[in-house]
Amino acid sequence: MRLKVKNLTKKINNKTIFENVSFEIERGILLIKGPNGSGKTTLLKILARLEKPTTGEVNYENINNFEISYLGHKMGIYLEFTVLENLKFFGFDEELIKIFKMEKFLNYKAKLLSRGSLQKIGIIRALSKKSKLYLLDEPFTSLDENSKNILIEIIKSLSKDKIFIITTHEKLEISNNFISL
Repeated sequence: MRLKVKNLTKKINNKTIFENVSFEIERGILLIKGPNGSGKTTLLKILARLEKPTTGEVNYENINNFEISYLGHKMGIYLEFTVLENLKFFGFDEELIKIFKMEKFLNYKAKLLSRGSLQKIGIIRALSKKSKLYLLDEPFTSLDENSKNILIEIIKSLSKDKIFIITTHEKLEISNNFISL
């Protein structure tokens, strides 16, 4: 399993979002760092096959579409559904519900939850999918310190034989492997 990105460039309306991005990762954690508007989310969408690059190539060695898990900013949560309905719709790992202490919210409508709790639902969904490649767009946003630490430990544990690519503009002590946009 390996992800190779070579000379990736993305332009929108003749504006260069990022240019000549290249990296390779077999397993572990890669951070994509940069300020807001630097193209981190766009790069992740390209890696998730939701957008196409202007130029360059992405080579997924032994990773098919069904083995990619993507957590974006919008998370795709149905606000009129309960937490449990949202999780059932996509499939979930019950252990993650306990780890993130979300049991008491299972019958709440998603629209009643805080941004941090909504983020946990998205994280539970993304991590419940047994993937080889996890693409997480600003996953620590709106999480309390305890939840951040839990997520860091889960990612560190899973990254021994999986690939995690995480966008951030925060300073994270999760990996020394990073690219800047």
